[in-house]
Amino acid sequence: MGLFDDLLGAATGGAPNAGAQGANDQGGLGGGLGGLLGGQAAPIVMALLSMLLSRGGSGGGGLSDLLGQLRGSGLGSQVDSWLSPNAPNAPVSGSQLEGALGGSDLLGNLARQLGMPQGDVASALSQVLPGVVDQLTPQGEVPADLPDASQVDLGQIVGRMLQGR
Repeated sequence: MGLFDDLLGAATGGAPNAGAQGANDQGGLGGGLGGLLGGQAAPIVMALLSMLLSRGGSGGGGLSDLLGQLRGSGLGSQVDSWLSPNAPNAPVSGSQLEGALGGSDLLGNLARQLGMPQGDVASALSQVLPGVVDQLTPQGEVPADLPDASQVDLGQIVGRMLQGR
Protein backbone atom coordinates (compact mmCIF):
# COMPACT_ATOMS: atom_id res chain seq x y z
CA MET A 1 0.00 0.00 0.00
CA GLY A 2 1.27 3.42 -0.85
CA LEU A 3 1.14 6.75 0.85
CA PHE A 4 -1.54 7.90 -1.57
CA ASP A 5 -3.80 5.05 -0.41
CA ASP A 6 -3.14 6.01 3.21
CA LEU A 7 -4.01 9.64 2.45
CA LEU A 8 -7.21 8.72 0.64
CA GLY A 9 -8.22 6.30 3.36
CA ALA A 10 -7.63 8.91 6.03
CA ALA A 11 -9.47 11.60 4.06
CA THR A 12 -12.50 9.42 3.40
CA GLY A 13 -12.58 7.73 6.78
CA GLY A 14 -11.70 4.34 5.28
CA ALA A 15 -9.48 1.95 7.16
CA PRO A 16 -6.07 1.91 5.52
CA ASN A 17 -4.54 -1.41 4.63
CA ALA A 18 -1.71 -1.99 7.06
CA GLY A 19 0.09 -4.56 4.91
CA ALA A 20 3.80 -4.15 4.35
CA GLN A 21 4.99 -2.64 1.11
CA GLY A 22 6.38 -5.03 -1.43
CA ALA A 23 10.10 -5.59 -1.63
CA ASN A 24 10.17 -4.25 -5.19
CA ASP A 25 8.52 -0.92 -4.35
CA GLN A 26 10.75 1.80 -5.74
CA GLY A 27 11.15 4.77 -3.49
CA GLY A 28 9.22 3.35 -0.56
CA LEU A 29 9.70 5.24 2.63
CA GLY A 30 9.42 2.35 5.03
CA GLY A 31 12.26 0.25 6.27
CA GLY A 32 15.37 2.38 6.56
CA LEU A 33 13.92 5.88 6.62
CA GLY A 34 13.08 5.79 10.29
CA GLY A 35 16.80 5.71 11.11
CA LEU A 36 17.84 8.37 8.62
CA LEU A 37 18.50 11.98 9.41
CA GLY A 38 19.43 11.39 13.02
CA GLY A 39 15.83 10.80 14.08
CA GLN A 40 14.62 13.94 12.28
CA ALA A 41 12.84 12.07 9.47
CA ALA A 42 9.36 12.24 11.02
CA PRO A 43 9.19 16.02 11.51
CA ILE A 44 10.77 16.65 8.10
CA VAL A 45 8.39 14.31 6.26
CA MET A 46 5.40 15.66 8.20
CA ALA A 47 6.30 19.27 7.43
CA LEU A 48 6.93 18.40 3.77
CA LEU A 49 3.60 16.59 3.42
CA SER A 50 1.77 19.41 5.14
CA MET A 51 3.17 21.90 2.65
CA LEU A 52 2.73 19.68 -0.40
CA LEU A 53 -0.87 18.96 0.52
CA SER A 54 -1.70 22.43 1.79
CA ARG A 55 -3.34 23.27 -1.50
CA GLY A 56 -4.38 19.72 -2.34
CA GLY A 57 -7.58 18.63 -3.99
CA SER A 58 -7.81 20.14 -7.44
CA GLY A 59 -4.74 19.39 -9.52
CA GLY A 60 -2.45 18.40 -6.66
CA GLY A 61 -1.75 21.98 -5.56
CA GLY A 62 1.60 22.28 -3.81
CA LEU A 63 2.92 19.00 -5.18
CA SER A 64 2.25 20.03 -8.79
CA ASP A 65 3.84 23.42 -8.15
CA LEU A 66 6.93 21.83 -6.61
CA LEU A 67 7.41 19.37 -9.45
CA GLY A 68 7.03 22.18 -11.99
CA GLN A 69 9.60 24.28 -10.17
CA LEU A 70 12.06 21.38 -10.04
CA ARG A 71 11.57 20.67 -13.74
CA GLY A 72 12.07 24.34 -14.55
CA SER A 73 15.35 24.27 -12.63
CA GLY A 74 16.83 21.45 -14.70
CA LEU A 75 15.80 18.52 -12.49
CA GLY A 76 13.26 17.12 -14.96
CA SER A 77 14.97 13.74 -15.36
CA GLN A 78 14.98 13.21 -11.59
CA VAL A 79 11.31 14.24 -11.30
CA ASP A 80 10.39 11.92 -14.17
CA SER A 81 12.11 9.00 -12.43
CA TRP A 82 10.21 9.69 -9.19
CA LEU A 83 6.95 9.73 -11.11
CA SER A 84 7.67 6.57 -13.11
CA PRO A 85 6.13 3.50 -11.49
CA ASN A 86 8.66 1.24 -13.24
CA ALA A 87 11.95 3.08 -12.77
CA PRO A 88 14.19 3.51 -9.75
CA ASN A 89 14.17 6.97 -8.21
CA ALA A 90 17.09 9.04 -9.44
CA PRO A 91 18.99 10.71 -6.62
CA VAL A 92 19.06 14.44 -6.11
CA SER A 93 21.58 16.28 -3.96
CA GLY A 94 20.89 18.82 -1.29
CA SER A 95 22.79 21.42 -3.29
CA GLN A 96 20.64 20.71 -6.37
CA LEU A 97 17.48 21.17 -4.30
CA GLU A 98 18.84 24.29 -2.66
CA GLY A 99 19.65 25.71 -6.10
CA ALA A 100 16.19 24.85 -7.40
CA LEU A 101 14.22 25.86 -4.31
CA GLY A 102 16.50 28.34 -2.54
CA GLY A 103 14.37 31.32 -3.46
CA SER A 104 11.09 29.51 -2.92
CA ASP A 105 8.63 29.69 -0.09
CA LEU A 106 8.78 25.91 0.33
CA LEU A 107 12.41 25.67 1.39
CA GLY A 108 12.34 28.84 3.49
CA ASN A 109 9.11 27.86 5.23
CA LEU A 110 10.38 24.36 5.96
CA ALA A 111 13.61 25.77 7.38
CA ARG A 112 11.72 28.18 9.66
CA GLN A 113 9.21 25.52 10.74
CA LEU A 114 11.95 23.00 11.54
CA GLY A 115 14.38 25.53 13.02
CA MET A 116 17.12 24.39 10.63
CA PRO A 117 19.33 26.20 8.10
CA GLN A 118 18.07 25.98 4.51
CA GLY A 119 21.12 23.96 3.46
CA ASP A 120 20.41 21.33 6.11
CA VAL A 121 16.74 21.18 5.09
CA ALA A 122 17.74 20.80 1.43
CA SER A 123 20.10 17.97 2.36
CA ALA A 124 17.38 16.22 4.38
CA LEU A 125 14.88 16.70 1.54
CA SER A 126 17.30 15.05 -0.87
CA GLN A 127 16.91 11.89 1.18
CA VAL A 128 13.11 11.90 1.54
CA LEU A 129 11.65 13.85 -1.39
CA PRO A 130 12.12 11.19 -4.10
CA GLY A 131 10.29 8.60 -2.00
CA VAL A 132 7.52 10.99 -0.94
CA VAL A 133 6.86 12.00 -4.56
CA ASP A 134 6.99 8.35 -5.62
CA GLN A 135 4.44 7.41 -2.96
CA LEU A 136 2.12 10.33 -3.72
CA THR A 137 2.06 9.51 -7.44
CA PRO A 138 1.41 5.75 -7.70
CA GLN A 139 0.10 5.98 -11.27
CA GLY A 140 2.94 8.19 -12.51
CA GLU A 141 1.13 11.52 -12.25
CA VAL A 142 -0.14 13.84 -9.56
CA PRO A 143 -3.62 12.56 -8.67
CA ALA A 144 -6.43 15.04 -9.15
CA ASP A 145 -8.03 13.88 -5.89
CA LEU A 146 -5.05 14.40 -3.61
CA PRO A 147 -6.57 15.38 -0.26
CA ASP A 148 -5.79 18.61 1.54
CA ALA A 149 -3.53 18.32 4.58
CA SER A 150 -6.40 19.46 6.80
CA GLN A 151 -8.38 16.35 5.81
CA VAL A 152 -5.87 13.75 7.05
CA ASP A 153 -3.95 12.80 10.17
CA LEU A 154 -0.42 13.39 8.89
CA GLY A 155 1.17 12.18 12.13
CA GLN A 156 -0.45 8.78 11.81
CA ILE A 157 0.47 8.49 8.13
CA VAL A 158 4.10 9.52 8.70
CA GLY A 159 4.32 7.03 11.56
CA ARG A 160 3.19 4.21 9.27
CA MET A 161 5.60 5.34 6.56
CA LEU A 162 8.56 5.30 8.92
CA GLN A 163 7.59 1.89 10.22
CA GLY A 164 7.43 0.49 6.70
CA ARG A 165 3.65 -0.12 6.64
